[in-house]
Amino acid sequence: MATHGHEPAGKNPVPPLVQCGDLKFDFARRVLTRQDIPIDISGAYLNALFLLVERSPTAVPKAELTAAAGTTEETLYKVIETIRKAIGDTEEPRRLIVTERGIGYRFIGMPTLAVAPGSTPKSLIQAHPVARKLAVAAAIVCLAGILLGAAFFYYWPPRVPATASVEGSFLIARDASGKELWRHFFSHGLESVRYGPASIQDRYWIGDLSGSGKPELLFLQDSAIPGNIAVPIPQESSMLFCFTSTGKVKWSFEVGRTVRDSSTWMHPPYLADAMLVLSMPGSRTQHRIVVASGHHTDQAYQLAFLDAAGVVVAEYWHPGSLSLLRSLAAAPGSAPRLLAAGVDNGEHQATLVELDPWNLHGASTPVRMKDQRFRLLDMPDAREERVILFPRTCLSRNEPYTRVSALSVDEGGVHLQVFESYNPDPNRLLYYDFDRSLRLTRAFVSSNYRAEHLKLEESGRLHHSWREDEDGLSRGLEYRVQASLN
Repeated sequence: MATHGHEPAGKNPVPPLVQCGDLKFDFARRVLTRQDIPIDISGAYLNALFLLVERSPTAVPKAELTAAAGTTEETLYKVIETIRKAIGDTEEPRRLIVTERGIGYRFIGMPTLAVAPGSTPKSLIQAHPVARKLAVAAAIVCLAGILLGAAFFYYWPPRVPATASVEGSFLIARDASGKELWRHFFSHGLESVRYGPASIQDRYWIGDLSGSGKPELLFLQDSAIPGNIAVPIPQESSMLFCFTSTGKVKWSFEVGRTVRDSSTWMHPPYLADAMLVLSMPGSRTQHRIVVASGHHTDQAYQLAFLDAAGVVVAEYWHPGSLSLLRSLAAAPGSAPRLLAAGVDNGEHQATLVELDPWNLHGASTPVRMKDQRFRLLDMPDAREERVILFPRTCLSRNEPYTRVSALSVDEGGVHLQVFESYNPDPNRLLYYDFDRSLRLTRAFVSSNYRAEHLKLEESGRLHHSWREDEDGLSRGLEYRVQASLN
């Protein structure tokens, strides 16, 4: 303690507060003092802190904070970081002062600070009779709150994440009513184009992975790509994060790794396209988390299979892309299989692959491949349950590849849409319907396909009818099943 008007060596005195005569400011200064030594920030900064505390839990606009701290909005973030350091709020997620984007900052809790020997919280309260009365009232309110809280959790379930959204660099979890539960800050930012209203639903999943009765939140994170370079290139591979219901990181997984074909080493980064969680019927803990990701420039594509603890149990590597993932159970109550659709570069064709996620181990790659330039090395052949290759028609003869552009599964079966071009072209669409055993039930071309084909016939560039193409869809379908691949 300082005596006779002198501060301890190595400590700077706290300047008088602006308009600090009010009892609540004087009392706050005592509470926010470690071991009876003033916090080592200026009086103006303390004004900003006390303003945040006074308004809690309401957010304080930046303009009011800059006025209280005697700074500008451009440097306000430095003031807040100084305050956070002084009160021990330096780790993510923030426990005391959180950022409200577009508004300012909000104080969400009272810091727990040590008190010097011989000076207890009681002595601080006794210094002010008004504060002592407030403390008694607060104790009564706390007791009532405990009783009400116990009743609340007895009659109503606890608030848990039901939805997620992205704002800037923050992942925000909300309950079923839309109220924010927690937020997590990503220091390298989040790539905004991957978290729009149409795409965010495919980049998170909420469910009970551990069987504890409390849901976890899985989130695919893509760091922001710098916008000041000539060709935007991702600096980091995508990450899969598993958060507890309270927002703590339980585990994380980085997609992709270095692989090679006969001519190229393909090093990270890899970008995740999709995620799917498969659950074994009748079990609360048996799950397979499937993450699909591709190399940012080359043809290496990984399907990673993780257990509920985030441990990789298998990898299926594919030359091309398998970004469309769906679950398929042959019968009610049976273990689900994985359907993955996209492009097979080794065949230059659209493809559908069926895998058994419960019997995959290690890392593997397709058995057959016409174009051996695309074969990935240093891993054994896979044992797919089924591979289906879709025939190419006359409209795609000058295209490098065709690809599956849509995949859905319902009670009626499995439905696919194939682009007869590598890039999306609404004039070249083919449709396939399968039953749940993946037997073809119907194949047909789109009306736009017919219209383009008729134009080419009339110009003399084609000498057959579009009906011949449509009739050939089912005949040209190539099935490769596991028995024929051994």
